[in-house]
Formats: sequence, C-alpha cells, structure tokens
Amino acid sequence: MSVNESKLDEFLTAHNFAQATSINPTDLDSELIRMAALYSDFGVVAAKARSQRDACKTTLELVEAKLDKALRDKFAAAGEKVTENKIRSELVLQKVYIEAVGFLNEANSILSVAETALTSLEMKRDMLIQLNKNSEREWAYSSALVPTSDAKEIANKAIRGLASKRA
Repeated sequence: MSVNESKLDEFLTAHNFAQATSINPTDLDSELIRMAALYSDFGVVAAKARSQRDACKTTLELVEAKLDKALRDKFAAAGEKVTENKIRSELVLQKVYIEAVGFLNEANSILSVAETALTSLEMKRDMLIQLNKNSEREWAYSSALVPTSDAKEIANKAIRGLASKRA
C-alpha cells in the first residue's frame, strides 16, 4: 500500500503572486480594469488547491481505513486484545500513513497560500479604489485653484469696482 501522489501542484509562485498584487500608481485605470480577470484567475487557482486538498483528505481516510483493517486482522490472528488506542498507536507509525498526512499538510499549506492570494487581491482592489478617490480629489483641488478666464474677469471687475469706490 502506498500513497500514489508523488508531488502536489503548487499553483502559485512567489513571482506571479507578487506581480499580481503589486500596484502601479501611475496607471490606476488599467490596474482597476485588470482586477476582475486577476480575481477570476486566482479564484480558479484556489478552487484547484481546495480540490487537491480534498483529494489528499480522501486518500488519508482510505489509508487509515485499510491500515485499521490490516492491523485488526494482524492482532486478531496473533490472539492479541484489540483496543482503539492500540490500533491508533500502531497506525500513526506506519510509513504510508505518515506520507499521507504529509501530503495533506502540504495541500493545506498550498490552499492557504491560494486563499491568501484572493484576500490580497481584495485588499488591492480596496487600495486601488482609495487611490483613485485620492487622485480625483487632488485633481478637483488643483483644478479649483486654476483661475478660468471668467473667474479672472469677475475678479478684475471686483477690483475695479473697489478702486472706483475709493476714488
């Protein structure tokens, strides 16, 4: 009996994770437009990681059941008393069980990274929205400070009116 998964898929690399969650503050529009596609891509990655984790869980349960039966048969054939503690103590020492637990732990870790990527994208979206609001506010303030030709004319009339009252 052996665990047939030789290697689990990691799905994400540090490079594509960092690249997807970084922000280019000079091109907020493009960054916002890309968010839906990025979230979709990373959602698929998380689903695959969850499926992989569930497969490892099922494999572990199958390994446990087969080992449990084999150990019960072994103890019964030897005429030894079978207790749940005795079965459990022997079961966790079996190489195939240890391998299956290792695969499940690794799959859980991969799933955690994929879910963290989704959370990071949600944070990126929130930050992009805030940066966009800040950019709009800065533009509005800077535009308000630039006098238009009408504003200049109104100001000049007011100044002339004040000057004529003094004279």
